[in-house]
Amino acid sequence: FTVPQGAVQEFQVVAAGYSAEFGRSTAGLVNVITRSGTNQVSGSGLYVNRHRELADKNAFGQTAAPTQQQFGAAVGGPLQRDRLFYFAAYEQQLF
Repeated sequence: FTVPQGAVQEFQVVAAGYSAEFGRSTAGLVNVITRSGTNQVSGSGLYVNRHRELADKNAFGQTAAPTQQQFGAAVGGPLQRDRLFYFAAYEQQLF
């Protein structure tokens, strides 16, 4: 499960010493708080293109990374002022 970057308000990584509410996990956990809509309409977008021809070769003379494209958008705002809000986010990666 992946949370789009535009939807993350804050996150917390806990390696040990967490409370019983998180179950019997023996490893760490990541807690993500997502954004929500507000009374102001706002949004953001992203696009990253890492082309394999621009990547440097590794120690064995091989191209280290394939072409990768990552894009996404997030938008939020009011449906009914001070009462009902919307927020949507989308992200995709292509290799």
